Amino acid sequence: MLKKILKVLLIVFITIVVLIIALGLYIWFKNPLGLRGVIQYKIAPQSVQMDETYDHPLLNTSQEKQLRDIGVDPSILPTEITPAQQACLQEKLGASRAEELLKGAAPTTADALKAAACL
Repeated sequence: MLKKILKVLLIVFITIVVLIIALGLYIWFKNPLGLRGVIQYKIAPQSVQMDETYDHPLLNTSQEKQLRDIGVDPSILPTEITPAQQACLQEKLGASRAEELLKGAAPTTADALKAAACL
Protein backbone atom coordinates (compact mmCIF):
# COMPACT_ATOMS: atom_id res chain seq x y z
CA MET A 1 0.00 0.00 0.00
CA LEU A 2 2.77 2.42 0.94
CA LYS A 3 4.67 1.60 -2.25
CA LYS A 4 1.61 2.47 -4.35
CA ILE A 5 1.19 5.83 -2.60
CA LEU A 6 4.87 6.65 -3.07
CA LYS A 7 4.67 5.61 -6.72
CA VAL A 8 1.64 7.87 -7.31
CA LEU A 9 3.32 10.80 -5.53
CA LEU A 10 6.49 10.30 -7.57
CA ILE A 11 4.50 10.24 -10.82
CA VAL A 12 2.62 13.41 -9.84
CA PHE A 13 5.88 15.15 -8.88
CA ILE A 14 7.62 14.17 -12.13
CA THR A 15 4.57 15.30 -14.14
CA ILE A 16 4.59 18.70 -12.44
CA VAL A 17 8.33 19.12 -13.06
CA VAL A 18 7.95 18.19 -16.75
CA LEU A 19 5.05 20.65 -17.15
CA ILE A 20 7.05 23.46 -15.52
CA ILE A 21 10.01 22.77 -17.81
CA ALA A 22 7.73 22.65 -20.86
CA LEU A 23 6.09 25.96 -19.86
CA GLY A 24 9.51 27.54 -19.35
CA LEU A 25 10.71 26.38 -22.76
CA TYR A 26 7.50 27.62 -24.39
CA ILE A 27 7.88 31.06 -22.82
CA TRP A 28 11.57 31.21 -23.73
CA PHE A 29 11.23 30.22 -27.39
CA LYS A 30 7.76 31.50 -28.35
CA ASN A 31 8.03 34.67 -26.20
CA PRO A 32 4.28 35.26 -25.65
CA LEU A 33 3.50 38.84 -24.61
CA GLY A 34 7.21 39.60 -24.41
CA LEU A 35 7.61 37.59 -21.22
CA ARG A 36 11.12 36.38 -22.06
CA GLY A 37 12.61 39.83 -21.40
CA VAL A 38 10.76 40.14 -18.11
CA ILE A 39 11.88 36.70 -16.92
CA GLN A 40 15.44 37.28 -18.11
CA TYR A 41 15.55 40.60 -16.28
CA LYS A 42 14.18 39.05 -13.06
CA ILE A 43 16.67 36.15 -13.18
CA ALA A 44 19.77 38.15 -14.08
CA PRO A 45 19.18 41.94 -14.15
CA GLN A 46 22.78 42.71 -15.09
CA SER A 47 22.52 40.62 -18.28
CA VAL A 48 19.86 42.93 -19.72
CA GLN A 49 21.58 46.19 -20.63
CA MET A 50 19.41 49.30 -20.50
CA ASP A 51 20.35 52.89 -21.08
CA GLU A 52 19.12 54.48 -17.84
CA THR A 53 19.63 57.99 -19.25
CA TYR A 54 17.45 57.48 -22.34
CA ASP A 55 14.45 59.83 -22.34
CA HIS A 56 11.60 58.41 -24.42
CA PRO A 57 9.56 61.22 -26.02
CA LEU A 58 6.17 59.58 -25.40
CA LEU A 59 6.75 58.42 -21.81
CA ASN A 60 7.12 60.35 -18.60
CA THR A 61 9.80 59.48 -16.03
CA SER A 62 7.55 57.27 -13.90
CA GLN A 63 6.38 55.30 -16.94
CA GLU A 64 9.98 54.73 -18.02
CA LYS A 65 10.92 53.59 -14.51
CA GLN A 66 7.96 51.23 -14.39
CA LEU A 67 8.96 49.67 -17.70
CA ARG A 68 12.58 49.27 -16.58
CA ASP A 69 11.39 47.66 -13.33
CA ILE A 70 9.62 44.89 -15.24
CA GLY A 71 12.55 44.43 -17.63
CA VAL A 72 11.43 46.40 -20.69
CA ASP A 73 13.93 48.80 -22.21
CA PRO A 74 12.05 52.01 -23.19
CA SER A 75 14.57 52.70 -25.97
CA ILE A 76 13.21 49.76 -28.00
CA LEU A 77 9.68 51.14 -27.99
CA PRO A 78 8.45 53.19 -30.96
CA THR A 79 8.83 56.96 -30.60
CA GLU A 80 5.56 57.78 -32.37
CA ILE A 81 2.18 56.09 -32.32
CA THR A 82 0.54 55.33 -35.64
CA PRO A 83 -3.23 55.37 -36.13
CA ALA A 84 -3.13 51.57 -36.48
CA GLN A 85 -1.37 51.29 -33.10
CA GLN A 86 -3.96 53.61 -31.51
CA ALA A 87 -6.79 51.46 -32.90
CA CYS A 88 -5.09 48.32 -31.61
CA LEU A 89 -4.61 49.92 -28.19
CA GLN A 90 -8.29 50.90 -28.05
CA GLU A 91 -9.27 47.36 -29.02
CA LYS A 92 -7.04 45.74 -26.38
CA LEU A 93 -7.64 48.14 -23.47
CA GLY A 94 -10.89 49.90 -24.30
CA ALA A 95 -11.31 53.44 -25.58
CA SER A 96 -11.33 55.20 -22.20
CA ARG A 97 -8.22 53.43 -20.81
CA ALA A 98 -6.35 53.94 -24.09
CA GLU A 99 -7.15 57.67 -23.98
CA GLU A 100 -5.91 57.88 -20.36
CA LEU A 101 -2.63 56.22 -21.33
CA LEU A 102 -2.16 58.45 -24.35
CA LYS A 103 -2.62 61.49 -22.07
CA GLY A 104 0.14 60.24 -19.74
CA ALA A 105 -1.50 57.96 -17.15
CA ALA A 106 0.79 55.30 -15.69
CA PRO A 107 0.12 51.89 -17.26
CA THR A 108 -0.39 48.90 -15.02
CA THR A 109 1.47 45.67 -15.65
CA ALA A 110 -1.73 44.23 -17.11
CA ASP A 111 -1.98 47.23 -19.47
CA ALA A 112 1.60 46.69 -20.63
CA LEU A 113 1.05 42.99 -21.26
CA LYS A 114 -2.20 43.55 -23.14
CA ALA A 115 -0.77 46.40 -25.23
CA ALA A 116 2.52 44.64 -26.04
CA ALA A 117 1.02 43.16 -29.20
CA CYS A 118 0.19 46.65 -30.47
CA LEU A 119 3.78 47.82 -30.37
